[in-house]
Amino acid sequence: MRFRSPFRVPALAADDAAVGDLLVVLGDSPTAASWRANVNAAAVRLGLGAPRSHAAGDGFAVWTFTRADGSGADVATDPDRGWLASAGSWYDSTGSHAAGDESHLLQRCDPDSGLVPVASELDGFFALCHGSVHRPDRIQLLTDPIGNHHVSVRAGDGVLAVACSPALLAALDPAVTLDPVAAQEFLSTGILYEDRTLWNEVRKLPPGVLLELGPGHRRELLRTFDLPSLAAELRQEGELAGDAAVEAFAAGIRSALDRILPTFRRPMSDLTAGWDSRLLTAFLLDRGADFATTVTGPEDCADVRIAAQIAARFGIDHRVSPITIPTDRTRLERTMAYCDGEVDVVDYARIAAIQETYAGSFHGSFNGSFGEVARGYWWEILQPSPSARRPLDCERVARLRYAAGTPSHQLWPTAERLEPRRHFAGILQRCDQQIEDATLALRLDHTYLRMRMRCWHGRIASSTDRIWPCVSPLAFRSVLEPLLRTRPAERHRNRLAARTLARYAPDLARMPLEAGGTALPRGLHVAWRSLPPVWVELRRKFRALRRRGQLRASTGAGAARLALWQDPTTRAWLESDDWALGETVDRDALRKLLRASREPQFALEPVFGRLLALELALGTSVGVLHAAR
Repeated sequence: MRFRSPFRVPALAADDAAVGDLLVVLGDSPTAASWRANVNAAAVRLGLGAPRSHAAGDGFAVWTFTRADGSGADVATDPDRGWLASAGSWYDSTGSHAAGDESHLLQRCDPDSGLVPVASELDGFFALCHGSVHRPDRIQLLTDPIGNHHVSVRAGDGVLAVACSPALLAALDPAVTLDPVAAQEFLSTGILYEDRTLWNEVRKLPPGVLLELGPGHRRELLRTFDLPSLAAELRQEGELAGDAAVEAFAAGIRSALDRILPTFRRPMSDLTAGWDSRLLTAFLLDRGADFATTVTGPEDCADVRIAAQIAARFGIDHRVSPITIPTDRTRLERTMAYCDGEVDVVDYARIAAIQETYAGSFHGSFNGSFGEVARGYWWEILQPSPSARRPLDCERVARLRYAAGTPSHQLWPTAERLEPRRHFAGILQRCDQQIEDATLALRLDHTYLRMRMRCWHGRIASSTDRIWPCVSPLAFRSVLEPLLRTRPAERHRNRLAARTLARYAPDLARMPLEAGGTALPRGLHVAWRSLPPVWVELRRKFRALRRRGQLRASTGAGAARLALWQDPTTRAWLESDDWALGETVDRDALRKLLRASREPQFALEPVFGRLLALELALGTSVGVLHAAR
């Protein structure tokens, strides 16, 4: 079904909105000409702002857009090597060149094979497009190893378009239809899986791959990170263990930071009471980096307390960010420009507000995501042990992790409704079948990286990168490859992370964790450090219990939902009977859900922000051309 759009985003001047992205339109058909003509109006009204740079020729046009903090890259051109455009943050193997040096990278492209000579040298969160002077109707598209910087494609009559924003691709032509599987996945989990976007006509491109694309043409040229191939190598070469595993892990983190830090001015790095940010902080200190840290939460929260202790102990410039909640539709509209409707818009509005606060003072954001790969994350569900060699029990993994607690919103007719366990078991089976003769640990890591981290973390990272550069150093291949080569017993139950911290940052390892104890390896000689004074622990728990209700009421999702209902403009929108989504779902069920969301206690709390994101995405993208006319 095609959508009419009752919802309109107010037109924004180019200097009022700027969200980093790239867009390429290939083809010389009338449809291609129409899509190219619609770019500027669509981009400005979606919040991407006016293009930063533009290049065009026979059969192609390419645009880049500025991030909210003013950073970004122009289209690089050369009469012999064509053009190159990027989004996100890429780093070469030398540490001397990074995003912003597209002209240098273009000079390294081969006139005939394009990005092939350099593709495997690049790492980070990025999408790269290269166009040759020999074939202007085709491009090479390189996605980052994990696919964290999402990039999508849309094809039409003699035209193909590529962009990091699926909403922009949808807005080029209003003839789009909602993907009911994607919409139900999103409302149930807040995540879109496999190649799905919210629109049937727009698909995500795979991770770690160099593709050749054109109207009616798609060919894979090479893969830059392939876990099935790694599994085959492990069968021949064996696994890392003991000191060799610790040293390889540490060397990988140092290598990643040595690639990033020379061109990444002072970063703001997350710091909590957990393991992953602690690993990152340890090696930022090890490399002598100039950085600051931040944590979000109330002052008596364990994350805030312990992060402050760590920062004070090591002399780190540390900031505590208060929890803010969106109170009107304007903030949600702004957030929609960052996330394309693919993230809980109420929840991400809080994250975006913090990122925007620091965007003027720091170069970008670091986080410790992917550190959980070092710690055997989710391995407790593996039976009989992580080291066993057999296919995953996909139904068990789906039930315990991906489908666990998914709310039943019942907006779709029964015949069209997804059954979460069966649905996610199918996705897991398709992913697991790509690997042969591997341990359960590697199989689960494979699905975790391809499903959880690419689809969930990657969407958040892609959104944050539109505000300012966003990088997870622990996601670099130099870190992940030795981790995935390490014997499962060495990583299980945080062993590798603890041994690495104890060896390279012992003072930091002795600092307390949120869960209690320290990050030192377990053993009788350090058992006393895992037993904080009883009276301190009891006092902390008493305070947490006393304030839990108050904190939930003042800073939680329920507070944001009720605040939005109190805003007159937002309330009028929520009460409107003319939602674009209502043309696809059961309109009576939608009305009932929205009415229930006005109450202090709302059984489908996780669905509310996702529902608003979905409606904003439908309303803004397909309404762009109607509003512009």
